[in-house]
Amino acid sequence: GGSINIDVAIHGPEMGDIWTTERESESRVLFKAPVTGTYQFCFSNKMSTLTGKTVQFHISVGDPIEAMSKNKNKDRKRPDSIERSIVRLEEGLMEIRDEQQYLRTRERIHRDTAESTNARVMYWSIFESGLLVLMGLGQVFYLKRCFEVTRNV
Repeated sequence: GGSINIDVAIHGPEMGDIWTTERESESRVLFKAPVTGTYQFCFSNKMSTLTGKTVQFHISVGDPIEAMSKNKNKDRKRPDSIERSIVRLEEGLMEIRDEQQYLRTRERIHRDTAESTNARVMYWSIFESGLLVLMGLGQVFYLKRCFEVTRNV
């Protein structure tokens, strides 16, 4: 229904399913492409077409060390240890940046949910207070009417 669940499928170039899941609210998938080609990422909201969803994903393509070695001079075949360390540090920083963005997004979603819940509790409390006052006034008028003495002259 109205929850944050969506269906996700990843298809390879030969239309083979690489990963498929139903009714997921969040997930992480890591895979190495077995063949080169176009991969399809399919998202479905068929369970709740009236409720909008926000989908966020990050795709990393290629191995940074291979890319670095291709860009180097032809006389050197392999990058030295300092260059490899720099590339690994860069990869680590990218992972940290992605994780921070993921956590910020989660925090925003949870904050919105908490604020919505707080607003609902406040409105319900106001409704209950008004109903309690009306019930009290009704009881006062009812008891007043019960103890009134009617005199016939």
